[in-house]
Amino acid sequence: MGEPGSDGGSLRLEDRTASRGSLSLRDEDEGDSALVRHLFETGLGAPLLACGLPPVAVDQLIAQQLVARHRDHDASHPLARHQILMDGPRPVGRLSVDRAGHPWYLVDLAVLPSARGRGLASELLARLQVEARAAGEAIELHVAADNPALRLYLRNDFVITTTEGPDLRMRWAPA
Repeated sequence: MGEPGSDGGSLRLEDRTASRGSLSLRDEDEGDSALVRHLFETGLGAPLLACGLPPVAVDQLIAQQLVARHRDHDASHPLARHQILMDGPRPVGRLSVDRAGHPWYLVDLAVLPSARGRGLASELLARLQVEARAAGEAIELHVAADNPALRLYLRNDFVITTTEGPDLRMRWAPA
């Protein structure tokens, strides 16, 4: 991977990965749709799985939510780069960042349940912050106030700037 910001925003993950295996990012492609769905199902879509509806109805709801989310992200952040987090040969997460605007916008960050609790999301955020600092950019995001990821963002120096209904807008700025 290139220097931060040199190749459309490639994060360098190789510096601190010896204890976790070989972490890297690769561009997302059509073959990643099942992974993206699984990340959604085990993250934002988890309440749909637990609501007691018949499995076919849950499957349809999740498919509809994924389409709506994809359309919304493409409309609001058409230049976002979507990448898959790899732990060696195994995909374990997803990172989507729009570096075209000022500030940058963190569109999506998700890690598979089997890889959670290992600091991977914090590692990705730290690397993104290094890249943003070098570019002189802040990073913004939205997160639901009841989303467990809120703790992750607060631990990684994001601050709540506004409340928009059930969502919070957060920002990290280089010192």
